[in-house]
Amino acid sequence: MPRSDPLLEVDTAADYKAQLDHGVDMILEMFAALLGLAILIALFGISSALTLSVLERARESALLRALGLTRGQLRRMLLCEAALMAALAAVLGIGLGSAFGVAVVHALGSSSSGRITLSVPYTRLALYALISTCAGLLAAILPARRAARTSAIAAMADH
Repeated sequence: MPRSDPLLEVDTAADYKAQLDHGVDMILEMFAALLGLAILIALFGISSALTLSVLERARESALLRALGLTRGQLRRMLLCEAALMAALAAVLGIGLGSAFGVAVVHALGSSSSGRITLSVPYTRLALYALISTCAGLLAAILPARRAARTSAIAAMADH
């Protein structure tokens, strides 16, 4: 009969790999949660930036409206501006994050005899870029509605 030793634990290579995979998955989930928080903060940032932009450009919007721009066209213009701003931020964030990932893998790879490889989840990154662009559009809805509702005459008279 084998004796059991409470201080000794034997795992197979598959068990060890499963433990490592679980740890990596938990870290990735934590990063996904941080990414969600960053997108939420970006929503407030884009919304406040566009609100200020709408207030500062009230005369410009009024002039465009007086020249024949419809409310819907003004709203679409501001929504496109927000989508472009969010898409640019997503591209910059993915680029900087990828560069950081390459640097970390390179640093860890040199210290671990090259056993670490870089894995880039292209579909997930594209999904994050799409989500951030949609989040930018959502953040711009209220400022765009506010700009479209403002009367051209009242906006020109206020400044």
